[in-house]
Amino acid sequence: MIAFGVAADVISRTMNLGGISWMFETVEYALLFMTLVAAAYVLRENRHVTIDVGITIIPESWRRPVAIVANTVATLICATFIYCGVLAAYDSYQAGANIYKSFTIKEWVPIALVPPTFVLVTIECLRRLKRSLDRGERKKETLDIGY
Repeated sequence: MIAFGVAADVISRTMNLGGISWMFETVEYALLFMTLVAAAYVLRENRHVTIDVGITIIPESWRRPVAIVANTVATLICATFIYCGVLAAYDSYQAGANIYKSFTIKEWVPIALVPPTFVLVTIECLRRLKRSLDRGERKKETLDIGY
């Protein structure tokens, strides 16, 4: 839908018919929504960005402790996003703040996407931390920091 909308907007502008005034903003919100919703799934499928060079240069004996630290830090960061997201959405709701662009929306609506999606990412980080802690019992061939 995004591709069709952007294409329609470009064609409309090229033909001097004027652009679709709300398309850019709609694409912004759609990308935000898709990114937040897909983050936990991508992490679960082990398709998230990793720094393979850093993992391969550290000794094998350090990989598990580094994975534990990395997954603990990731969990704490995600929990912080949940907390800050709840506060920001609540503050925005209490203030009655609006976003005025092509169309007007309540500011808390896009902010409110952050806490539930980061709950899912936090759960996945906790699962990865558990796997890192359990890794001493079973060894995996991958070098991914989550294992």
